Amino acid sequence: MNDGALYELPGGWVWTTLGDIISVHSGKGLTTYQMDQSGIFPVYGGNGITGYHNKFIFEESKLIIGRVGAKCGAVHKTSPKCWITDNALIVDSWLIDTNFLFHVLRNLNLNRFSVSTAQPVISSRKIYPISFGMAPLSEQRAIVSKIEQLFSDLDNGIENFKAAQKQLKIYRQAVLKNACEGKLVPTEAELARNEGRDYEPADVLLVRILEERREKWDGKGKYKEPKVPDKNGLPELPEGWIWSNFGQAFNIYVGATPSRKRPDYWGGQIPLVSSGEVAFCKIFQTKETITELGLTNSSTEVHPQGTVLLGMIGEGKTRGQAAILEIAACNNQNSAAICVSEVGLPPEYIFYFLESEYEHTRTMGSGNNQQALNKSRVQSMFFPLPPLAEQCRIVGEVERRLSICDKMEVTIAESLQKAESMRQSILKKAFEGKLLNEKELEEARNAPDWEPAEKLLERIRQEKQINENNNKPTRRKTHV
Repeated sequence: MNDGALYELPGGWVWTTLGDIISVHSGKGLTTYQMDQSGIFPVYGGNGITGYHNKFIFEESKLIIGRVGAKCGAVHKTSPKCWITDNALIVDSWLIDTNFLFHVLRNLNLNRFSVSTAQPVISSRKIYPISFGMAPLSEQRAIVSKIEQLFSDLDNGIENFKAAQKQLKIYRQAVLKNACEGKLVPTEAELARNEGRDYEPADVLLVRILEERREKWDGKGKYKEPKVPDKNGLPELPEGWIWSNFGQAFNIYVGATPSRKRPDYWGGQIPLVSSGEVAFCKIFQTKETITELGLTNSSTEVHPQGTVLLGMIGEGKTRGQAAILEIAACNNQNSAAICVSEVGLPPEYIFYFLESEYEHTRTMGSGNNQQALNKSRVQSMFFPLPPLAEQCRIVGEVERRLSICDKMEVTIAESLQKAESMRQSILKKAFEGKLLNEKELEEARNAPDWEPAEKLLERIRQEKQINENNNKPTRRKTHV
C-alpha cells in the first residue's frame, strides 16, 4: 500500500487501496477548435469545464481526475450529459457512495503522486496503490452528509468574508475619491473663516512653488517656464483649491538602466528602482544597485527621499502604480520620478491621488506593442492642488482610515486562510473516522444496510472484476 504507515481505524472500517475499488481511463480527445460554444453540453478537462459542445459522451455524472499539467491530480464531479477530454482520468466505481469517494480523492491530494516530466502527469500506475480507510456504506452516507453540512457553513462564511473584502475595496476608493475632492476633512478656507484668520490658497502656493523652482534651477541652459495647463472642462474644486498638472508643479524625470554589459556599473551603493518595485508601496531598499561609474555613464539620476515614482510600462498591473521613495535612489526607464518633496509638499498626497486615479491612468498609455505612458503624458496629468495645510490634514485622515482598512483586510485574509485549513481538517477527521459524533455514528450503525466495510470491499472487488471482464478497454479513434 502507498502513503506510508497506516493508523488505527474505527471498528467496521477497513484499509484498502484505490486500485481495489476503482478503475480509471482517459476521456475522448476534443480540440478547442472542435468545441461548439453555442453547444449546451459542458466539456470537462483537468481544469474542470473548458468549453461546450453540441454532443455528449456520458449520460451520467462522473468523477474525474486531472491527468496532466498544472491541475494534475485535481478532482472534479461533472454534471450529467457531458464530454470529458483526454486531459482527465475518468473514475469508474461500484457500490461505494460516489460522494464519499469524491471527498476521499480530494483528501488524498493526488498531485503528490504525479510524475514530473516536461509537465506533471498522473497515471493509474500511480493512483491504484494509494491506500485509504473505507467506512461501511451507511457511515459513508452519514459522513458525506456531515461534510456537506460543514462545508456549506464554511462556504457561507467564506462568501461573507469575500463580500467584506469587496466592501473594503469600495470603501478605500471612496476615501481616496473624497480626499481628492475636498470632502474628507474641513477645507482650509472653512477653518480660516471660522477661526477668523488668513490662509494661503493653492494658487498662491503654486506661485511660490514656481518661484522656488526657478531660483533652484541649476540645469543646463536657460530655465524654461512650465506650461500653464488649459483647465477648461475640468470639474469645479472646493474654495482655495486649483487644478495644476505634474509638469507645472514638479520636475519630472524618466530614468534609465546602465549597460548590463559592464559589470563595473553594477553592485555599487546607489539603489536603482525597477518597475516591478513600483507597486503602491514605500520603497526602503531595492533589488539592484549601481556604482558611481554606472550613474555617470547613464541618463538616470539620484532622486531624494519623498520622490513619487509612477510606473509607465506594462500591460499587467504595473502601469499606473505608484511608490514613494523612503531612500535616495535612481529609477530605470520604466517609471517616471515626480519630485514632490523638492517643493515641500507631502508626497503622500500625490501618492494617494495616483492610487485613486489608477484605472484612469492606465487608459492614458500609448504604443502598439505594449501600452505605455511617457514623460509628456505624465507632465500633462492634472491633479487637484489644495492649500498645503489642508494636504497635510488630508494625508493624516486618509492614513488613519486606510490603516483601519489594512488591519481588517489582514484579519479577513487570515480568516480565509483558516477557513481553507479548516476544510482540510474536516476531510482529515472524516477519513480518520473522527467526524461523526456519538449520536450520528449510532444512527449510521443502526441502519438496516450496515455491514462491516470488509464485506462491502469484497462485493466491490467482485463487481469490479465482472465489469472489467465484460468491458475490455479498446482504443477509440476520435470522431466529432
